Amino acid sequence: MHFPILTSLIVLPIVGALLLLFVRDDERAEGTVRAIALVVSTLVFAETLLLWYHFNPASADYQFVERRAWIPAFGISYFVGVDGISLLLVVLTGFLTPVALLSSWESVHQRVRAFAIFVLLLESAMIGVFVSLDLFLFYVFWDAMLVPMYFLIGIWGYDRRIYAAIKFLLYTMAGSVLMLLAILALSYLHNAATGQYSFDLLQISQLSISRGAQFWLFLAFALAEYARAVDDRGLLASARKFVDRAFGMKVPTTFASEPAAGGGLFDFSSTTATRMRASRAVMADYPWGSRQSAR
Repeated sequence: MHFPILTSLIVLPIVGALLLLFVRDDERAEGTVRAIALVVSTLVFAETLLLWYHFNPASADYQFVERRAWIPAFGISYFVGVDGISLLLVVLTGFLTPVALLSSWESVHQRVRAFAIFVLLLESAMIGVFVSLDLFLFYVFWDAMLVPMYFLIGIWGYDRRIYAAIKFLLYTMAGSVLMLLAILALSYLHNAATGQYSFDLLQISQLSISRGAQFWLFLAFALAEYARAVDDRGLLASARKFVDRAFGMKVPTTFASEPAAGGGLFDFSSTTATRMRASRAVMADYPWGSRQSAR
C-alpha cells in the first residue's frame, strides 16, 4: 500500500476534533456531536481493520513504513511503522474508542462537545505512540496523551477530580522526564558510536551497549511507566465511582482500599504490589481507563 495509512490514522481523529469545534455546544446539538465523534472513531476502526487485512504476517520487518525528515540536524524524523505487536494495539485502540463513546452516551451530558474532542485527541496520540519508530516522535505522542487525559480526569471525574488530575499530571510528567533523559542518552550513545545523533529505533537497537548502561536506561523507562501507576485511595475510589456510573461495571471495593501508611513511589511492599495490580486493572491506557483510573 502506498497510501499513508498510518498518518491518516493519526490525523483522522484530529480532523474529527476540529470538525466538532464548528458544532454548537448546547443540548440541542448534543446528538450531532455524539454522532460525529462516533462516525469518526468508527472510520478509524475500519481503517485499522484495513491495515490488519493488508499486513503480511510472514514478514518480521516493520510494515507501512513512512519516513520524513523533521529535525535532521539532530537525527529526528517523522518515522512510523507497525509490526505484529503494535498492529494489534492499534486495532485495539480503534475498537475501544467507539466503545468508550457509546458507553458514555447516557452518562456524560455536560460539555459533551469537549468530551468528544478530548477522546478523539487521546485516540490520535495513542495511535501515534504505538506506531512511532523515532524515539523523539514517540516521546512527543506520549506527552501529547497527557493533555486530553488531564482534562478528561479534571472535568468529568468524581469527588477529588482536580486533585486526581493534578497528581496524575505531575507524576506522569516526572516519569516523562526520566524517559526523556533515557532517550537522549540513547541518542548520545549512537553519536558516540557512529558520529551522528539519531533517534531511529531501528538504528539504536543495533548499538552495542554495556550491561551497566542498559540497566540504568531500563530503570529510567521502567520508572517512567511506574510513575503512571502510582495511585492512592482518592484516585482509585474516584475511578471506581466513575466506572460504576458511566459503564455500569462494579469494581471491587478492595481496589479502592487504602495502602499501609508510608506507601510511596519507592515503596515495594506487598500493599504497593496490590495497589499496582488494582491500578493496572482500572488504569489501562485506553480512552475510558486512563481518565477513570486517575480519578
